[in-house]
Amino acid sequence: MKITENQKNPEFSLIYVNFRSADLLAESLGSLRRNGVLGEDVEVILVNNDREEEEKLRYVAAKFSCTSLSFQENRGFGWAVNQAAGKARGKYIGCINPDTEFLGGSLSPIAGLFEKYQKIGIIGAKIVGPDGAPEKWSAGKKLSLWQIIRNNTGFPSGRRLWMSQKNRSVGWVSGAALFIRKELFDRLSGFDERFFLYFEDVDLCYRAKQEGFLVAFCPKISFLHKGGMSHESKRSQKELFYDSQRKYFEKHRPKWERLLLEGARKTLKSGYSGEPDGKSPIILPHTS
Repeated sequence: MKITENQKNPEFSLIYVNFRSADLLAESLGSLRRNGVLGEDVEVILVNNDREEEEKLRYVAAKFSCTSLSFQENRGFGWAVNQAAGKARGKYIGCINPDTEFLGGSLSPIAGLFEKYQKIGIIGAKIVGPDGAPEKWSAGKKLSLWQIIRNNTGFPSGRRLWMSQKNRSVGWVSGAALFIRKELFDRLSGFDERFFLYFEDVDLCYRAKQEGFLVAFCPKISFLHKGGMSHESKRSQKELFYDSQRKYFEKHRPKWERLLLEGARKTLKSGYSGEPDGKSPIILPHTS
């Protein structure tokens, strides 16, 4: 997409990262168009991390008038978003999963919160599953070993957050539909690219709070999360998850928490039987 000098900057730059999700991406963008979100105040940047879907992505980009970036290797979600953010012209960046569908309204509640409260740096939208219920672990309190213990023993501390019907201050929000001030994103140097997948959103929120900004959950904006097909197996998904979990605890938590968590992880791993049966849902250790 060619940009002229007289073209004003959009309010939002929405970034989608594709990997084995081109068909879902077209549906996601279609939901934005149906609800009148696509326009001069919104630009969409597509990042393709899947060489096998280059042709499909070119078609999607042309159909929805998107800017597109394509790479020959998949270097992770955070790295891809950072490449797009370098091209973004919007005042606010929105990271949206391609396997989501916008459920109506506009993005004005997000812009309104940012304008009214200058200390809010990141805002997460409400994420719901196919059954319409709020998605678990889409927002949470500050991550610690104690939070993980609570979540895995049936006492999740973040439930009141993702179930909330009102705007709430939270510890972190899901990267499935995360909005951040462009100025703050640049100030933080974007996502930490050491996280290939998982925890890059929690890490970004943590660093924003260290800079004195708030992280908010806004249930007035909601997305249906269908669930993509970017993983080959439960094993590969868990390996990515645990690797990012380890990196997060090494970066932000005391050494004793990391050592205890690694011990628990080895115990869980020893009981893991192998490939998925194709029927059971993939369940990951809770992070909120």
